[in-house]
Amino acid sequence: MLSMDQPDQAPMDAGTYRLGETLKASSTAGYLQKATSKGDEVIAIVATELIDTRTGLVRAAVAGERLGVWRLGCQKTVKVRSLTGVSWSAGNMAYQDDTDGQVSKTATTSRPIGHYPEYGIPDKATIESITGRGTLVYITLDVAIGTTNV
Repeated sequence: MLSMDQPDQAPMDAGTYRLGETLKASSTAGYLQKATSKGDEVIAIVATELIDTRTGLVRAAVAGERLGVWRLGCQKTVKVRSLTGVSWSAGNMAYQDDTDGQVSKTATTSRPIGHYPEYGIPDKATIESITGRGTLVYITLDVAIGTTNV
């Protein structure tokens, strides 16, 4: 059976958002912005990028522009931006890291977002690795927003 699930649409602060980055609440009510530290309460993951139709490159969002996001706790297995060099294995918990919009498996933070899948994806599988932007890996968003110390 095909899934027709689509990501939610959320208004963003001005800035450039890349597929798989972690997001937190902005100081502007109802808006989201990139998570930047281990203590940030992650709310969602970037599901779509804004592409400049003239250049084909990722472009910055203007304040209030809507972007596709996957909310924590949605039970979806999605692409999430991990620190480069992290070796993921089935069942590892993913935590917000101090690097903008990225996660790691190091539990020095109390902000989990989900688990590396146990089935269907080989250990240490990565989708894409880009210098300075982390590595895209699959994470199941099975942790509720606001959860700490899992």
